[in-house]
Amino acid sequence: MPKRHHTLDKEKRRQAREIQPVVELWQMATGSFLTQAIYVAARLHIADHLADGPMTVEELAKVSGSNAQSLYRLMRMLASVGIFTEIRDGQFQLTQLSQPMRSNVPSSIAEGLRLLGRPFYWDSWGALKPLGGPVEPALRIFKGLPSLTYYSGIPGTSAASSGWRGE
Repeated sequence: MPKRHHTLDKEKRRQAREIQPVVELWQMATGSFLTQAIYVAARLHIADHLADGPMTVEELAKVSGSNAQSLYRLMRMLASVGIFTEIRDGQFQLTQLSQPMRSNVPSSIAEGLRLLGRPFYWDSWGALKPLGGPVEPALRIFKGLPSLTYYSGIPGTSAASSGWRGE
């Protein structure tokens, strides 16, 4: 009997090795979902609202002007990857990972996060084409402009991106 148990453990380890690349690749392919969730939390200043301590999702919804049910789903998603922690049913707090989402800390990347989910960023990545011809920057293809020229014409992007880079 002990030999059978050893064989089962060996089989489970083999299956785990086979499934690991599938899981990792799937997480990478769906990374845009997480990017968008982080962007929304940054736009709503969730980390800033939690700076003084835990809050319920209803309190967060009220101060952020959002829908409590939708916000709860967002917070649960972000808690599942360690960005926030749900300490009681519907009550969340900051983690070490969410500290840089705060606007008023030296290590803040809040402004950069508020840029990453904006349509012009999504459009430029969505404009990537399969390689086969001359390679051109996606924004030049999509909008006909170099990226810095295009971004400089969008209200709020200049200040936000320079703040993100620490300029």
